[in-house]
Amino acid sequence: MIIITGVAGFIGSSLAKSLLLDGEKVVGIDSMSDYYSIHLKKYRLDNLKKFANFTFIHHDLMDTTDLKKILTKNDVSSLYHLAAQAGVRLKQKDYKKYISSNIFGFLNIMMVSIDYQIPNFLFASSSSVYGNKEQLFIERVTREMPQGLYGATKFTNEILAKSYVNNSNTKARALRFFTAYGPAGRPDMAYFRIFQNLILNKTFNVNGTGNQARDFTYIDDIIRLTKKLDLDLKLRGNGYFDEVNIGSGNPISINQVIELAENIVGKKLAVKHVLKSVDDILVTHADTKQLEKILKDRPKATIEEGLNKTFEWFNQKDVLLNLKLWCE
Repeated sequence: MIIITGVAGFIGSSLAKSLLLDGEKVVGIDSMSDYYSIHLKKYRLDNLKKFANFTFIHHDLMDTTDLKKILTKNDVSSLYHLAAQAGVRLKQKDYKKYISSNIFGFLNIMMVSIDYQIPNFLFASSSSVYGNKEQLFIERVTREMPQGLYGATKFTNEILAKSYVNNSNTKARALRFFTAYGPAGRPDMAYFRIFQNLILNKTFNVNGTGNQARDFTYIDDIIRLTKKLDLDLKLRGNGYFDEVNIGSGNPISINQVIELAENIVGKKLAVKHVLKSVDDILVTHADTKQLEKILKDRPKATIEEGLNKTFEWFNQKDVLLNLKLWCE
């Protein structure tokens, strides 16, 4: 059996669907937080509930009671911890959400995993751990200097995991995701809002000049590589820990994404430039050498291919009917 926390999220639901199609038994856990549309999360969950080998548990990781009950009844091979307070732009008054979800929630799930000797513990880290650097982001070479609290909590997760799994029967791997995008993604992400505003004929707010660049990584690549990193982790010794970048290695500016989306949709986007957030970094750029060394594989989808597939999803009838609701 495989457990996925944050299963109603973008990466969590995509990973769950892929594993279910593989025939795996999946238990998904999610608190269904209202950081963004609950309706979109329910849409993702409804697609997963069509599988007989899927079980959903509505649960907050601040309480591990239900999780312990699951573990006493099942043989768990891997736990993917993808639940977190996402995003880098929370208002300061809401910063405690980063701490409660990303520190205490993380500690709870990791310690339970070690106590119950789950072999593989893989968790979502982030390119945000590297901070604001105009250079290639290389694991254990580039010095981690998170610029915002979100990145700081993700780096804290890595430090805690390395310490806790040492001398345990659990192996852990931090997955440093770089700007995941694709169908049924997060409505607070730039690419999602660009398509949304093009479709609904609304104005898109660009933070700063729009020249800031992100290492956009298509969701199918992320899921394929994440599953392969799990298989590789099974071959490692107990107490093992590492960090792995999962990024395309090809930063694209927001202005370029706008231009590509306009060409795909066939209309111009109304744009308004607003003040850049102090936590908004200039560029993220994944070094993929370690990923390629481990798996002999790397992300393959071009940004053009990924955005075209994403627009195909946006253009589906049920998505068009719900788009306004999901973006409120």
